[in-house]
Amino acid sequence: MLVGNYSRKCKDSKGGIKSVWLLSWKPYSRSQIVTVENTVVTFPQSFVYKFESVSSVNVEEKMNENEGGKYYEQSLTMSFKSDWSRDFDKLLNKDYRILTLDNNGLYRILGLWKGLECKKIDFKTGGAKGEMNGYTFTLEGQEEKQSYFINNPFSNGFIEDNSYYLLLQNSDNILTQNSDKIIYRNG
Repeated sequence: MLVGNYSRKCKDSKGGIKSVWLLSWKPYSRSQIVTVENTVVTFPQSFVYKFESVSSVNVEEKMNENEGGKYYEQSLTMSFKSDWSRDFDKLLNKDYRILTLDNNGLYRILGLWKGLECKKIDFKTGGAKGEMNGYTFTLEGQEEKQSYFINNPFSNGFIEDNSYYLLLQNSDNILTQNSDKIIYRNG
């Protein structure tokens, strides 16, 4: 039985994710993260790191129900070239929050209260020239509510870390004091 009328919506929405930022999950109290309905209005100052996937970023959010009530399963999958693999194993079994910008210009945050965990990293070489040769990692988690929107995240607590790093042979990073690149000149 229908209670009210439902009119067909305009088909001007674009699918897909334009940008993804990763930030470490830290336990914040509900007074530090302020939400109004389904929008984050205050978030503690946090550094975020932009990731560029070589394939389309896949974000899924499913509502499920068990004896404890309704919950949302959230997941994000990204892929990277094989030569970018040096530190991916450090992502395993840690909790993160994910900030996304979709192709409609909307920011959302996944894993807001409980975080998303990187449970697996897959390496594929592909069988032909055009197939994927690289790493794919998936972050998964469960939240009580759907992912939250956030307006103007970079004026609302999020700081994009644009630092440049020099990676040494032993995998240590060196960061210059003013975030300049280190230029090596031979001779």
